[in-house]
Formats: sequence, C-alpha cells, structure tokens
Amino acid sequence: MSAEQRPWAIWTRQNAPKGATDSSPGFLTLGRKRDTPEVAFEARPKPINCATKMKHRLATRNDAQLLGELNHQLIQDEGHRNGMTIPQLVDRMRAWLDTDYQASIFTDGTSVVAYALYWEEKDYLYLRQFFVRRDRRGSGVGRECVRILFSEVWPKDKRITVDVLCWNQAGIAFWRAMGFTDYCLNLEIYPDLKSKTSKAVS
Repeated sequence: MSAEQRPWAIWTRQNAPKGATDSSPGFLTLGRKRDTPEVAFEARPKPINCATKMKHRLATRNDAQLLGELNHQLIQDEGHRNGMTIPQLVDRMRAWLDTDYQASIFTDGTSVVAYALYWEEKDYLYLRQFFVRRDRRGSGVGRECVRILFSEVWPKDKRITVDVLCWNQAGIAFWRAMGFTDYCLNLEIYPDLKSKTSKAVS
C-alpha cells in the first residue's frame, strides 16, 4: 500500500508542529500493546456532556455518500496529498464496504459526529481512517469513540495498527496516550530527487 493510500485521522495542519510541510516524508506506524491500559484521548480534552450518550452502528454501502464526504474533509484537514474528488471517494468507499472493510459510524443521538474505517486480518486489525467532525473536536468525542471501538467493536485478542504522518506530533502523542507504541518508520523518495542523490553519492 502506498503512502497516499493511508490517510489518517482527526488532526489538522494547524495542529502540526512548526517546520512541518506536506512533503515531509514517511509515516510512523504504531501498534497497540494488548495489555496496555486505556488512558486519556486528548492531552487536555474538554469534558463530554454526560447527558448525551454516544451511539455506534456499523456502516453499510448505503452510507458511502456520507463517508465519502467525511473522507474528503479528512483529507483537507490533514493536508493529505490525495487529490480524489468527492464522487471518486464515494465510489471508493462503496467498493471498500463491499469487500473487506468495515466502518463504524458514531452519533450523539441527533447527528453523525465521527467515523472509523478499518479492516481485519488473521492476527491484526488495521485502522485506515479515523475522523471527528470539525465542530466536535476538543470535546472528548474522539476519546469516547476509541473507547467504544476497543470495548464493543474491535477484537480483544488482536493487534491494532494505525499510520500517522511523521510531522504530526500531536497525532503521534494522541495514539501513544491511547496505549499505542512505535513500530515502523516508512521512508520514501520522490523521482526528481533520485538523480540528485545519485550524483551526490557518485
């Protein structure tokens, strides 16, 4: 799977550390230790309204339009280089839901506030996309969604993996706080840099 096929989650470019750029190479893959206790989601989250019970349901192919539109917001917010249009993302989402992917949709009783897209293998589960609606970030919604995924949706006997952009220090800190640990650094080189590199080492 190529780097551009691995969009990640809820953190925006405005949250990125100084000096980070869209061309910062590589992804940091994190894996969750099964015996790691659940901990805080955001570093300083605002409290969730306890009167509002978060609800969860599994998506169907009929949700492809909704999820494609949210996926487009995800790509915009994280500054991802994926240039697909909403119709293309909708078609891709529908195809995914027809095959090996599953998606969890979270609502606050009145509207959709978040979603997660993932697939399950024999010995692990890969979280491909995790998105919290823009106007609900910082309220603890994301933390509660992940708690539900761990306790009610995902298998308890499998490793969970997620990819995070290397410059996204806030995102890395978040998943580490959730009990994930560093595993793999994925490096890349652009075609126009290959010749320069060859000359430099020759």
